[in-house]
Amino acid sequence: MVIGLPAYQEVFLWSLLLSVVMVLLQKYLTNQSVIKNIKREMKSLQDRMKKAQKSGNTKEMNKLSGEMMRLSGKQMQQNMRPMMASFVIFILAIGWISSTYSELSVSLPFGIPFIGESLNWFWWYFLTVLPVNFALRKVLDVQ
Repeated sequence: MVIGLPAYQEVFLWSLLLSVVMVLLQKYLTNQSVIKNIKREMKSLQDRMKKAQKSGNTKEMNKLSGEMMRLSGKQMQQNMRPMMASFVIFILAIGWISSTYSELSVSLPFGIPFIGESLNWFWWYFLTVLPVNFALRKVLDVQ
């Protein structure tokens, strides 16, 4: 293959590299303190909405709902730049991985419903990238 390792190990390394790039883009192209504040405010608003709902105060619920929508828009605006950069990198990388490792088949010790007893490059990438991405986001404190 490309590096000289078995194909499944190389796909794992590419998923690791892509995860690192994506998480670093998210970390450095967004203002993490703004994202943390938005999440904190959203949690507070959710708690207040629950109380308003229990008391039947629809006027307060509508006001809080509007505030949550405003904060969601602000959060989406923060996430747009890294999302666009990540999308371009992801499309290019997945295209290359697909053409390079199209013959990959990873045998599993047990069957997975709807997938079977072996994984092609995509499912192997998908199953390896999720835990790696989750762990990196936790370690690097990316919101």
